[in-house]
Amino acid sequence: MAGANPSYLVDSTSNLKRLEWVGARLRQTKLSDPFAGLMGSDPTGSIIFEKMDVNAGKGNTVIFDYDGFLTGGGTVTGKTGVSGKGEEKRLFSDTITLERVRIPVNNGDPFDARNIGRSDAERLQDSGTKLADALDFKRKQNFIDVIQGTLNTATPTHVIRPNSRAAKANLVAGDVMDLTVLQRISLAMVEGATFDTGADRMPLLPYRLQDGRAVYLAYLDPIDMFNLRKDADWSSAVQAADVRGMENLFFTKRAFQFENLIISELPRFSGDPTVLDGSTMAGSEVIVPGARLFASGSGTIKHTRSFILGAGAVCYAKGSAPVVTTEVKDHGTFSESVITVHHNMKRTRLTPEGADYSPVLKDIDLGIVTVECYGRAS
Repeated sequence: MAGANPSYLVDSTSNLKRLEWVGARLRQTKLSDPFAGLMGSDPTGSIIFEKMDVNAGKGNTVIFDYDGFLTGGGTVTGKTGVSGKGEEKRLFSDTITLERVRIPVNNGDPFDARNIGRSDAERLQDSGTKLADALDFKRKQNFIDVIQGTLNTATPTHVIRPNSRAAKANLVAGDVMDLTVLQRISLAMVEGATFDTGADRMPLLPYRLQDGRAVYLAYLDPIDMFNLRKDADWSSAVQAADVRGMENLFFTKRAFQFENLIISELPRFSGDPTVLDGSTMAGSEVIVPGARLFASGSGTIKHTRSFILGAGAVCYAKGSAPVVTTEVKDHGTFSESVITVHHNMKRTRLTPEGADYSPVLKDIDLGIVTVECYGRAS
């Protein structure tokens, strides 16, 4: 029939077309995602251990397996018999239950859209782009909340504080990030000891860069980075050791290495001021994903929570791919689009499926050390 669309063309209202728009936008946002390059299917070669089950939906449990290594505990010398002395192989696991997360958007009145020269296709594509951005922002914030220790009720097990304060309630104005704290962190990563909260443990497994360097990733709260740059010892060391000119660390905020730490600055969280703890995947607006401030012993004092990441720090489970659907209501004058994704994330806390190591790995943060400092009076 004249004027009809050929059968091989996909209409702009088709879910296939809207999925194409959303998929393209998610690929763009992934390029700017600070966590995208840290994900992988190998728990020892990535910060975020990612596992996908495309057929899984809400309520499905995803299992993460971790193979241990032999310690040589059954070693004998000379003619001593080895029969029956073999070391038990170690296997650890963690699990995540998938959540169904949905983000809706009002597409606006289609008649108004036509009046301003925007077609239905443009209106739906704009909604798809914004939904992809919203999902991307929420996921970044979810990762930060998991690592800071609020999402999925994962209170940090190992914490370092300036001047060896025993608890966050004891932090006072002078307990800030400086060169001494960085040196303590660097040593603790190697020794697995000297934590202000948490017993001695196996050192964090390092993350290996493409050039083979074994490092830990340190993400500092903006206030911690500010105080580090103010520290006289740090400033003197940077001016003497770093490049000359405007590229010197004293003038820039680029990522840098100190001993075994690769250090970057996190942005400050900006969003719904009524939801500040990051304990849920639902409800809060996220304008800028970033680090949150936390109440200290007094409600008028805020403390920071920076963190150090080693290999296998976070488990991330993904189910079915993001799906966008649209519902038209009220005789075609009103419509909403919704993006639905099945996923969840948590701090890695291993359960031994047999023998454990000593010091034990059970029920501790496998790859995260938290650093709490005095922030500011609110």
